[in-house]
Amino acid sequence: MERKKHDSWVDETKGNENFLGRKTVDKSAFKYGTTIPLRYHKAFLDNLSAKITVGKSIKVKLFIDNKDFPAFVSWPNLPEEVL
Repeated sequence: MERKKHDSWVDETKGNENFLGRKTVDKSAFKYGTTIPLRYHKAFLDNLSAKITVGKSIKVKLFIDNKDFPAFVSWPNLPEEVL
């Protein structure tokens, strides 16, 4: 039985080979951040502009409607059973 996802991430690439993931957001995502689901971790880690390690963060740019915005990606130092 396929496990149903319970998040607002979209898996459809719609022909874009550079697709990493798409998420529907509201203001809270910009204020508090969001969590990248496990199914996207490899794609994000492979495509970051710099390497990131557990407990660290790096600066990135988000591109929305041909505009770029400063952001960061962090990899919290969480116990493995939480993931």
